[in-house]
Amino acid sequence: MPFSPPLPLRGRTLALMLAVPMALGAALAALAWVRGDAWKARALDTVNAQLEGDLLVDDIALSWWNGFPDMSVDLAQIAVTNAQNDTLIQAQRVGLELDVWSLLSETPDIHAITLEDGRLHLAQDVRGSWNVQALLRNADDAPDQTPTLSLARVKLQNMALSVGLKEGLRASMLVRHGALELSPDLQSFAWSLELSQGLLDADALPKLRPLTVSTEGRVSQTEDGLWALLGEVKTGDTGFDLALTYKDEHDWQANIKAPRVTLGGIEQLLDTHPWKGQITLDHSVRLDIDLSPSQTQVAWSTDAEAFQLAPSLTGLTMAVQGVCSGSGEIVHAKGEWSWVVNDAAASGSGWSFEGRMQPASARKTHIQGALSVDASTPWEAWVPNLSHNLTSMLPVSGVARAQGSATFDWSRGTVSPLGTLQLSQITGKLDGHPYLVDVAEIRFDAEELSTDSLHMSWAGNVGEVAVRDLTWKSLSASGPLRGHVSVDAASIDVGSILTWWSHLDRAPSHRAELLPPGSELGLDVQSETLHWDVLQCRKVDASSKVQHNRWQVMSARVEGLEGRAQVEGSLAPGRAGWLLSLHGTADDISLPKLFSTYNNFGQSLIRHDHLGGAVSAAGSLGMSWGLDGSWQAKDFTASLQTSVAHGRLTGLEVFDDIADYLEGHRLMAPLVDPDDLRDRLYDVAFEPVAQRIDVRAEEVWLPMTVIESSAMNVAIEGAYDFNSNIDYTLGFALRDLRAGASDAFGEMEDDGLGNQFFLRMFGEVEAPEYAYNREAARNHRRQAIQAERARLKEALRNRNAVQDGHAGTDQKVGAPTPPRPAVSVTPSDPSDKPVDATKEPDTKTPAVEQPKDSPSLFNRRRKPKDKKSNDLFNPDDEDYL
Repeated sequence: MPFSPPLPLRGRTLALMLAVPMALGAALAALAWVRGDAWKARALDTVNAQLEGDLLVDDIALSWWNGFPDMSVDLAQIAVTNAQNDTLIQAQRVGLELDVWSLLSETPDIHAITLEDGRLHLAQDVRGSWNVQALLRNADDAPDQTPTLSLARVKLQNMALSVGLKEGLRASMLVRHGALELSPDLQSFAWSLELSQGLLDADALPKLRPLTVSTEGRVSQTEDGLWALLGEVKTGDTGFDLALTYKDEHDWQANIKAPRVTLGGIEQLLDTHPWKGQITLDHSVRLDIDLSPSQTQVAWSTDAEAFQLAPSLTGLTMAVQGVCSGSGEIVHAKGEWSWVVNDAAASGSGWSFEGRMQPASARKTHIQGALSVDASTPWEAWVPNLSHNLTSMLPVSGVARAQGSATFDWSRGTVSPLGTLQLSQITGKLDGHPYLVDVAEIRFDAEELSTDSLHMSWAGNVGEVAVRDLTWKSLSASGPLRGHVSVDAASIDVGSILTWWSHLDRAPSHRAELLPPGSELGLDVQSETLHWDVLQCRKVDASSKVQHNRWQVMSARVEGLEGRAQVEGSLAPGRAGWLLSLHGTADDISLPKLFSTYNNFGQSLIRHDHLGGAVSAAGSLGMSWGLDGSWQAKDFTASLQTSVAHGRLTGLEVFDDIADYLEGHRLMAPLVDPDDLRDRLYDVAFEPVAQRIDVRAEEVWLPMTVIESSAMNVAIEGAYDFNSNIDYTLGFALRDLRAGASDAFGEMEDDGLGNQFFLRMFGEVEAPEYAYNREAARNHRRQAIQAERARLKEALRNRNAVQDGHAGTDQKVGAPTPPRPAVSVTPSDPSDKPVDATKEPDTKTPAVEQPKDSPSLFNRRRKPKDKKSNDLFNPDDEDYL
C-alpha cells in the first residue's frame, strides 16, 4: 500500500502554494498603488519618445487582467497622428504591457502593445514611401535620457486595416485576431492573423467578394542583409505558401505555391464571374508563381478531370463535356503578357485532342496538335441551324484525324491551318444513296489543299480523286477557286449526279455563273465505264477547264454503242441562259443499239428491230438551258454530216402501208404489183449513204437524199418536229415499183425526165397519212426538162462550132449534170439564229416560171389546145409521168 501523508500536512502544502502568489500579488498591488501614476507617465513617455507625431489619449489605467502576468497600461480612446496631422491609428484601447520585473527599476520596459477595436491606415505615396515611415522617430535623433522600447509583441484585436498602394491597389479588412512577434534585435519577426471582410479594389482586378483570410509566417534578415519571408495564406478552400527574399525595391524575389486551386474556390472570391453557368470544371489546379521586379511567371498544371462548356458559350446546340488536363505558363515581362499551354489533352464523346497552344500576337492564338473526331457524332444535335440538305449528307460512321497547327485571328474571325487530314471509312448517305470516303492523307495550309488519292464510292460512282493546289477556303467563302482535280474512276453514273444536283435547295440564279470571279479549275476525268440512264459507255477520257462563267471541254473521248466519239466544246452564257456548244465526230455507232438504248426515241415508226448498220456523224450541236436548269427545246440546233454503212431495214411496217396506198391509187394501181413490192421491201440492204441533217426551230430537217438499196432507189426529203409530226416526200422510180421492172412493152427504163413517183407521208409519226405529191413531181419534171434543154442546146452549139471551124476531128459533147438537191452548210458553232441551207446556184439554165393554171390529173378533156398541147417537155402536163 503506497505511503499517504496525513491530511494536515497536505493542507499546509496547498495553503503555502496559494499564499506565495497571493503575497506577490499583494506586494505588486501595493507597489502599483504607490507608484502607479509614475508607471503610467513613464509608459506614455516611452511611446511618445518613439513617435514623430502626436499620441492623443482620453484616459489611462493599469490592468492586471489584460496583460497577465505582466502589468498593462491601458490607453483609452487613443489617436496617433503623423507630422502631417494624418490620423494613422485609432483604437478604443491600447495596452502597453510592462515587464513585471522591470517595474522594480526606474525604466520599465514595454515589450508588448495591444490594439483593440480601432482602425489602422497604411498608405504609399507616389514615390513609394509609407506613411508610417514618417511616424517613427529616428533613434539617432532621440534625446539621451529617452527610455528604450524593447517591443517584442504587437497584438491586434478587431482592428479595421486599410492599405493603399501607389499602383492603385486598395485593400481593407478586419483583423479579428493578430499577433506580431519581434526579436530583441529586430532582425526577425513572426505574424499570425485572422482576417475577415477583406476587400481588394484595383482597376486591373475584377470585383471581389469579402474575403476571410488566415495567415501566419516569419520574416528574418540573413547575414548578407537580405530579408527572407516564409508564410502561409488560406482563404476559403484555397491555400498559398509564400517565400520572399528582399534587398530593396529593385532587388527582390518572391514565390507563391498553391497546391490546390479550384474553379469553385475562385468563384467564392469573385463577386461576379463572366463564365457563370457556362463553364464547369472539377479540376484542382497547382500554381507555382515567381515574382520579381522585372517579371511575373505563373506555372500551372492539373490532372485529368471532368469539364463542361454550356451552349451559350460555344454557340452549339448541346453542351460540350468530357475530360481534360494540361499544364502551361503565364508570363508578364516588359509590360506585356504572354502565355503558353505546353501540354493540353481533352476528350469527349466521339472526339479527342492533344497539343499545345500559345499566342502568335496580341489577337492571334496558335494551336498545334492532333484532333480526332468520330463521324458517328450526332452533328445535327451539336451544330444549330443546319440545312436539311447538309444534315442528310453528314457522315454516320468513320474517323477523321487532323494533325498540324492552326492560327486563330480573333479580331477578324479567321483561322489559318497547316497540316494533314486523314479520313478513315467515312460513310453516310447522299441523296438517299450510301457513300464511302477514304483518304490516307490530305495536305492543307492556309490557302490550298492537295491529296494524291481520295477514294470515293457513291451511287455507282467509284474511283480515285487526286487534288492539286486547290484553294479550299473559297469553298466556304466568295474567293476565286483555283487548282486541279483529276478523277480516275472505275465507273461513273451521270444520272445519279444530275438527280442529286436537281434536289439541292439552291437560291434562284440571276446570272450565268459557275464559280466566283477569277476562278480557274482544271478538271480531268477518266473512267472505265460511264452510265447515263440506259446508255453505257467505256474508256471515258475528258480534259476540261472551269472558269467563272465558262466550262471549256478541250477534249472528250468515249466508246459506246459499238462505236466511238470525240468532241470539243464549251458551256457558256447564251440563248436562254446557258448554251452548250459541241463539235466533233462519232464513228460506227450501231443503229439498232442506238434506237434500243433511247427507246426508239419515243416513236414506233422505225424501231431498233427494223434497223441494221452503223452511223457516223461529224458536225456541231447547240443546246440551251434556262438559269433555273429548264431545258429549252426551241433553242436546240444541230448541223451534222452523217453516213450510214451496212444499212438494213427488215420488216418495216411503213413499207406495207406504202404498198397498200399504191395498190389503191387509181393512177398507180395498174403499174404496181403490191405483193412483189412487199416482198422486195421486207428486207432491204442499203448501199453506203451520206446525208445532211439540220435541227432548228424544234424541227429536224433532211434535205433531198437518194438512198440506193437492194430493192429500189428512194429519194427522201422532209422534216420531223419535236411534237412527233412528220412531213416527208418519198420519190420512187416507176421501174422499181413494177414487178420485174418490165411490162408488155418491154423493159422500163428511167430516162431521167418523168419516170418518178412522189409520195407524201405526213401527220403523227405513230399514224402517218399518205398522198400523191404533185408539187414534188412538177419540180422533178421541171428540173429534168431544164437539164435536157440545156443538153440539147449544148449539143447544137458544139455541132455548129464544128461545121464553122471545119474541124478535122470530132469533139465530145458532155451532158450537163442534173441539179443536185439542196444541202445545208455545217455551222462552225451553234448560234441563236437558225442556219439556212445554201443552194448550189444554177448558172446554166434559166428559171422556169410556174404555170398559173395546172389542169387536173383526171380532167383529160381540159388539156390545153394551144401549141403546148403537143409539147413533150411541158412540165404542167399531168398526163406525163
